[in-house]
Amino acid sequence: MNTRRKIVQKGKVIAVDGVEMDFRVDTLLVHGGTPNAIELYKAVRSGLAKLDVEIISSGNYV
Repeated sequence: MNTRRKIVQKGKVIAVDGVEMDFRVDTLLVHGGTPNAIELYKAVRSGLAKLDVEIISSGNYV
C-alpha cells in the first residue's frame, strides 16, 4: 500500500525509523503559487475520489 493511500485509508504513516504511527489528516492545501497547481489539484482530487474520500469545500467546512 503506498504512503498516501495508507494515510487516507488507515490513518497511519511509517516514520523514518520504520515505526508505524497514527497520522490523521483533516485538510489538504495545494498552494496556488505551486507550479502546475491546477493539474496537481485535479490529480489529488481524482485520487481521493477513487479512494471514496468525501471532499468538501472549505466554505462548507467552517
